[in-house]
Amino acid sequence: MSACDNAPPAIYRAKVTSTRDPARQRRARVKIPQLSGLSVQPWAEPMWPDTRVPEVGEEVRVFYAGGATTSLMYITANSAPETTSYEGIGPIVSKMTQPLSGNLAYGWSYFDADVWAPLTFTAPPSGMAFVTLSGIGWNSMSAAAYVAFSFEVSTSASAFEWPDDNDPQYCELVHGRNGNVSGGNYYAASRRTLIWGLKPGETVTLTPRVYGSPAATPGNFNVSQGSLLVEPVPVTDYMPSVTRLHKMSAYEIDLAWHELPEYEWPSLTFTVPPSGMVRTTLSGELRGMPGGTEICYRFYHDDGTAFSEDPWSVNANPNTPLVYGHLGLQSSDFTRQSRQYVHDGLTPGERITVRPVYRVNTGNTNVAMYNCEVIVEPIWGDAEDIAISRYLKNLAGVKTGWNEIDQQTMPSLSYTVPSTGIVIADLSGWVRPKMTSQDVALGLKVTAPGYESLPSSTVSQLGTKGLGYEMVASRRIVYDGLPAGETVTFTPCYYTNVVGTDPDVRGMNLVVERGYPTNQNRLDADTATVADDYAVVPMVAQAQSRDALQLGEGALVGRYDSGETEIKRQGRWQAIAPAPLYAVAIADGQEMGKGTTWSGIASGWAGVPWDSLLYGSDPRLWSMTTPDRFTAPVKGLYRVSTSVTFGYDGSAASDWQGGYVGIAANRFTSAGTARENVRLVTLQAKDYWAFGGIDYLDLDEGDFVRFMTRKPESYTFYARRLRCAFEFVGRT
Repeated sequence: MSACDNAPPAIYRAKVTSTRDPARQRRARVKIPQLSGLSVQPWAEPMWPDTRVPEVGEEVRVFYAGGATTSLMYITANSAPETTSYEGIGPIVSKMTQPLSGNLAYGWSYFDADVWAPLTFTAPPSGMAFVTLSGIGWNSMSAAAYVAFSFEVSTSASAFEWPDDNDPQYCELVHGRNGNVSGGNYYAASRRTLIWGLKPGETVTLTPRVYGSPAATPGNFNVSQGSLLVEPVPVTDYMPSVTRLHKMSAYEIDLAWHELPEYEWPSLTFTVPPSGMVRTTLSGELRGMPGGTEICYRFYHDDGTAFSEDPWSVNANPNTPLVYGHLGLQSSDFTRQSRQYVHDGLTPGERITVRPVYRVNTGNTNVAMYNCEVIVEPIWGDAEDIAISRYLKNLAGVKTGWNEIDQQTMPSLSYTVPSTGIVIADLSGWVRPKMTSQDVALGLKVTAPGYESLPSSTVSQLGTKGLGYEMVASRRIVYDGLPAGETVTFTPCYYTNVVGTDPDVRGMNLVVERGYPTNQNRLDADTATVADDYAVVPMVAQAQSRDALQLGEGALVGRYDSGETEIKRQGRWQAIAPAPLYAVAIADGQEMGKGTTWSGIASGWAGVPWDSLLYGSDPRLWSMTTPDRFTAPVKGLYRVSTSVTFGYDGSAASDWQGGYVGIAANRFTSAGTARENVRLVTLQAKDYWAFGGIDYLDLDEGDFVRFMTRKPESYTFYARRLRCAFEFVGRT
């Protein structure tokens, strides 16, 4: 037995991701950031028979018994921590303190800090955060005019930047266009998006902005109840993913549902978590006049068969694949909005594919779909922490004023306030006035001992006014300071100012869930060690190269030849874990060139070459001989996170066939065919676009992923600030 065999085992910090051991042997799943980044390790067994089973999110100590990579043990403290790491990064909110009205300047401008202050937060270890922008915009213009507000993202220096800090396109919220109805027009809605690629521990600032229409007249605009909500994403086994559409190039105008081409708005596949629940967020900018445009999505099983008809569907048809039309967005005017929905009762472990669909009413002549996205957020917590109430048909017997929805129609939700004192509610629905002066809205009445929030406060409202207008949207509200242990009741309500013709009020969905505290000190402590936990492990080709580095005690290296990570103990090297399959590539200033020829793949497609790798220069993933792709060394599930800004200097304003770009995977042919999992955007003349996504791809050994472009005919095409992270998640 060597001295290395007698050395004490290396002990590492790890975070518990699951304790639902199917074998009931008190095992736990953990992440060891220092060794594997975000990759999940095999089941860890307790060190001793009486070792306390840890909580999800708790930090524990782990080691590989005898150096065997399949024998992982954990050690816990004698008592559970007061809070888990998951609970340490709760919601952060910035709200308007007073309405903004009167003289609204033309163009974008910032809110005064005393009206709506910027929000600053620390990027969590995941590098991801949900941002929800909500509020009410109103105008009394008789001409076509609108008011909008958005947020601007700024960060400190980041290795994996959020694309185009000054581009509000994914975040803009438009209200009250063409307010030519009596008393003015308003929209109350929200927009939710996911930002990623943030450097853990860095400071991120979100600054609210407001936009005035060119037709603005002093005193005709009002913005109120603005709210900017940030929810940092914890590192779990089930991370969110998103698929986005920049712009539709062609439409079928026949009122039938159509799936979008994969190269314009690709499908998305996710794994159902143990809770059996996922939250979807559907967002978009829609224009459909005079008859309306809709977007929504379909669910498909792993074998390609569509889900059966949803029992909540308004227009049930067992002969057609399920379209979650009641979850969709619809507009006969011009709006940007989001809709959220929690799907429950799904089969844990199942792989489900989400495919976006759309339909356009016959007779429409002004149709557009921009900046659309579907976010899938697996719910990693317990299903018992979430309460749901729904009613998706039209309300009957509508009365004037604020009224509670009948309990037999849509029951209220009673929820026990957790120790955090924070509860989050999602309210979504569809309202459509049927009279010129009719005002229609949904809202919440919230009651608890010593606490009451009425729907007339407008904090929870979504609605609009005027014949020909409609609002299909969600509001996400954080209620804090509630009495822990008490029961809080959420009652859905509706409002209209006039009847005679009942408005459409349907598609209501109310979700109430536990909120986690904003513990900035805990978050700072978690992210302060990220640089150590996520240290880059040097990669060496063989033992001679490793020894030439003259590394000290406790150092780690990765071996290309063996595929293992080694640690130096008592002057000897010991294999402790497989080397992580993770890399990030950058391309900061690629000029794609001019002319009508293109070297590379036929049909005008070519891969964007990486400038270099930030880290993880593993030849199993990336090679200097083909520096435009990542290659899968083993069959399995891979996470691909991308952000990039593209530009095109064409001169023809109507040239929609300018530059194309997409993320693509799986066996490209020389003719550029068989482009599976392709994202695509098109650029107008002198246009630029911030583009990105998070995809989970099932790849076979030897499949590759690369960024693809198809050049404009005779102009320069740029790819700037490209960041592409490629990570092995697990075998399939």
